[in-house]
Amino acid sequence: MMSSGLREIIRYLVEHRMVDCIVTTTGGIEEDIMKCKDDFRLGEFITDDVALKMGRVARIGNILLDGGNYGHLEDWLMDIIHELHHQ
Repeated sequence: MMSSGLREIIRYLVEHRMVDCIVTTTGGIEEDIMKCKDDFRLGEFITDDVALKMGRVARIGNILLDGGNYGHLEDWLMDIIHELHHQ
């Protein structure tokens, strides 16, 4: 929900005590892994996606990543999967 642009709405609801709890999942864990392993920058939620694609920039909400970061993530995960398989 955070990367979809609802970050500020959720922050507002929490600050104004309009929620009792927040339950999260690991649905966006790949985004967190990519932010930890590779460089990223913050952009705007409203942006020119065509221009980003032409520049090989991937967008997750307002997070801008090099398009190759998904490949880096896949390589990293495949190494882990192969290691687990051979144990």
